[in-house]
Amino acid sequence: MAIGQGDFLEDGQVRALCTQCGAAKHEPFDRCENCTFQPVGDDLIKATAASVYRHFDQPSKATSYAYELAAYRGKDITPLLDAVADDEFDHLRRWLSEVTQAPALITIFGQLVRSILPVLLIAALLGALLAYLKH
Repeated sequence: MAIGQGDFLEDGQVRALCTQCGAAKHEPFDRCENCTFQPVGDDLIKATAASVYRHFDQPSKATSYAYELAAYRGKDITPLLDAVADDEFDHLRRWLSEVTQAPALITIFGQLVRSILPVLLIAALLGALLAYLKH
């Protein structure tokens, strides 16, 4: 079971909670449909701690945590966040930093390939044409 799979949730489980109003949401980085809160920066780290991604590296813990999250749905989640140790927040901060930087590098590489590829194709076609004309 991977946390990113769409069929992760079962009855009685919650994937993520809004840190402002406690409403259930699909991903920690999503805008809350109930109160419209959009977590960014340190709020995103708290939102991640209030989601199954708190245990991104331990899927079995993520599964049981999804039931714990359900108990806080629609309630003040301060006690839930108070139970998260500082080193866990640091771990989540590092992980989020890695996760959010990787797509940016892939995007930059993709843009580079898309801008250079046409030039390379034209050069290859001209080279083939010149080679053909020499014979």
